[in-house]
Amino acid sequence: MPKTTHKGRNNNEPYVMLHRGVTNSDAWKSLDGITRAGLIEIWTYHNGSNNGQISFSVRQMRSALKVSTGKAAKIFSDLQDRGFLVKRRGSSFDWKEGAGKAQATEWEITTERCDGQPAKRLYRTWKNQNAVHLEQPNGSPRETAAHNEVPETPPTVHPEKPIRPQSASKRFTSGNTSISHTGRDFLDVASDSFRVIEGGRK
Repeated sequence: MPKTTHKGRNNNEPYVMLHRGVTNSDAWKSLDGITRAGLIEIWTYHNGSNNGQISFSVRQMRSALKVSTGKAAKIFSDLQDRGFLVKRRGSSFDWKEGAGKAQATEWEITTERCDGQPAKRLYRTWKNQNAVHLEQPNGSPRETAAHNEVPETPPTVHPEKPIRPQSASKRFTSGNTSISHTGRDFLDVASDSFRVIEGGRK
């Protein structure tokens, strides 16, 4: 019977360690269920020493998850964008060796050690670029209620009678002469006319 650890795990049996550092990350939460399953499918090919050389193709993803070729390709794209996967070598075909010598893409899972170095964990630094953070410079939430209020429409005043502006010009008649003036000239003419009338009465 194989030996197990104090947690009941078999050291010789490979397993996927989906810890909370992954599941609590913004990158993981942004993925749909199918894409999460895709990461686990690739993860199961990690044997503890082949990270960076994990061979997994779009065809394998399509077959494993029963999805279209387009969806399978998008799963790889999203996992790279979120920082869970790094492409180490692209797929190729060796024409010199003949048919059947195609090489699938090789991947590095950033949750695991690779080439003797600690896990990169690039998913930790991923941020949702579409998220809107309504915060003031001091970090307190912005009060948005005022922005959502509908401004009151000022009451419309309808005067009972329209106010007509008075004419800027006045017409005065002195004898047989008709004189039209405006502004200050009108006051001078009115004063002179008054004097003429008063003088005639004398």
